[in-house]
Amino acid sequence: MSISDSDAFMFVLAGFETTPIALHLTVYMLAIHEEIQEQCRREVEEVCGCQAYSEHYLKVLHWIQVARANP
Repeated sequence: MSISDSDAFMFVLAGFETTPIALHLTVYMLAIHEEIQEQCRREVEEVCGCQAYSEHYLKVLHWIQVARANP
């Protein structure tokens, strides 16, 4: 295996688990901080209502942005 093959393999391997780990940590932190979880839930209900969630809501969902950026 060449050095560039090895580098490519490590790049793929290093990025493989990042999303599941970030999601796991976010859900865990929301579970142990119920007051923040409740604020996130309330904010989504107020902003989105019964409509399907879409990315244009991200600009106005402050608590969701905080939870997403700081798991």
